[in-house]
Amino acid sequence: MSPPGALRDAPVGSDGHRGALTLDLPIADVRATRDGALRWLVESAIRTPDGGYHSTFDPGCGEYAAWYGGETSLVCTAGAVLALDRAGHHELALRSAEHICELAIEEDGAWRGALRAGLGSDDVVANHALAAVLALLQAFERSGNARFLEVATAAADFVIDRMQREDGSIITALCRDPHRRLRGPQETWPAHCIEGFVRLSEATGETRWRSGAIRAADWLLRLQRADGSFPLEVPGRLPWLASARRWRDPFERVRGDGRAHPVIQSYAVKGLMMLDRLPEARRAAEWLSRRLGPNGLFHQFYFPDGRFSVEEDVMPTAHFGLLLLEYPEIDVPPDLLTRIVRGMCYARIPDGEPGATGALRGLPRHPQLGGHAYSWDTAFGFLFLQDLLERARPSHAPE
Repeated sequence: MSPPGALRDAPVGSDGHRGALTLDLPIADVRATRDGALRWLVESAIRTPDGGYHSTFDPGCGEYAAWYGGETSLVCTAGAVLALDRAGHHELALRSAEHICELAIEEDGAWRGALRAGLGSDDVVANHALAAVLALLQAFERSGNARFLEVATAAADFVIDRMQREDGSIITALCRDPHRRLRGPQETWPAHCIEGFVRLSEATGETRWRSGAIRAADWLLRLQRADGSFPLEVPGRLPWLASARRWRDPFERVRGDGRAHPVIQSYAVKGLMMLDRLPEARRAAEWLSRRLGPNGLFHQFYFPDGRFSVEEDVMPTAHFGLLLLEYPEIDVPPDLLTRIVRGMCYARIPDGEPGATGALRGLPRHPQLGGHAYSWDTAFGFLFLQDLLERARPSHAPE
């Protein structure tokens, strides 16, 4: 028998769409996690007065940080736009979209149209820029403000023109600071870009972005391993002088260390589904579905020898949960959604933690960062739980 107030569901219908969900979980815990995440995004100082977002908050010392330097984080602000709009906080979402527009480089020259990785940052990061494209498209649809579409278009143009190579791969990041031009290994983070390119093509009718998405997907699929996974790094393209200290032995400078990161897998699945590449998407999803940890979260890194890192990672777990709700035809074990929901509840920072109550820990069990609140992870945790609760009903509710 299910506990009182547990979530229940109906099976997937013959048309491939899922009815209300079967999840034996206390609905009060799920709602509390969702509501706490939203309150933190709206009310805490992780949100700056002008609508930008810091990346993380350390409750231990009370300090905020932003990825790629600066004062705010482009990708975290983009995630917040999606979460706030989904929650009905439309004015807050639009203000955060305006903050993204303020990160656009507008002076004439080679950098025109690029989006800085945050307020005060010198970096342009491809997958962060395309995350911002998704947020700006949502803001444009909500408001009709042409400025949002203009900035999204220019940012995508910059990535295709300046960061996508002929083989379809995409340079992960560029830096305007001439003293910080050394690059590390070529990584597959740009798997995130595929969705942004496709959505922009759908919104404008322009085919060049869909062509860019197809080229990126084709490049990525050339790297897909026999088990369905994608490597974090591309072997053989590491300028070892830039990051030799990262490697345990000289041979790894050439072959890479073989790690897989779950967020690359989940974004690859999303992009492949959007491009109607179902068999390849299912292979990646199958690999990922077998690696959910005991706490209902993916680990941050997986190694070819079967090992995985100690820390867990909330963002890819929430993102994969969203994919399972959107694409039931992916076909994964039926208990996976229940386990992911438990992972979100487990990652919640409890009440009474100053400045962090309700946020989600981005990397639980990480030796240094395990207790930090992450805005990117919290936004996607909210989005997943919101979608799930709208599809679910309590087991005692009338049919």
